[in-house]
Amino acid sequence: LLINQRAKMKSAVQQPFVSIGMPVYNGERSLRRALDSLFRQSIGNVEIIISDNQSMDQTEAICRHYAERDSRVQYIRQPVNIGAMKNFEYVLNKACGKYFMWAACDDYWSETFIKQNFDWLESHPDYVGSISRASNGGEPDPIKSGSTSIEGATVKARVIQLVREKPGAN
Repeated sequence: LLINQRAKMKSAVQQPFVSIGMPVYNGERSLRRALDSLFRQSIGNVEIIISDNQSMDQTEAICRHYAERDSRVQYIRQPVNIGAMKNFEYVLNKACGKYFMWAACDDYWSETFIKQNFDWLESHPDYVGSISRASNGGEPDPIKSGSTSIEGATVKARVIQLVREKPGAN
């Protein structure tokens, strides 16, 4: 899911096209694969905000390694476990890109995922979000993909409606 988030703006030079928020808790098994697939994206002007919800495995070490290696990564370790929903909200609130997407530490994306969704949203300014096809091991997942019409007075209201109607949307 890539959503248009125009509320917070930096200068055009500094503002990333896309903010990627990754709330994580004990993600060491799949975290490297997920981050590597984000670094391979064909669009480079992104920021990756990782909020570690007091992981008890090697998540912190992995995240610090990626943050030291790439200035696009902002790693935050929460002082206490704030719960999953607040961690999702935290990364959204830290984002400053024109567009925003959540990234789970156990997902991975094709190299053109962000670029294709970004281009589609840029050419359809009346849409608030773009969801790509998703699969679990090869077959398309109809729950996480497809077209949904959402109505709402604000971007936030439409995103909340979308998340409720398409839980786990990509």
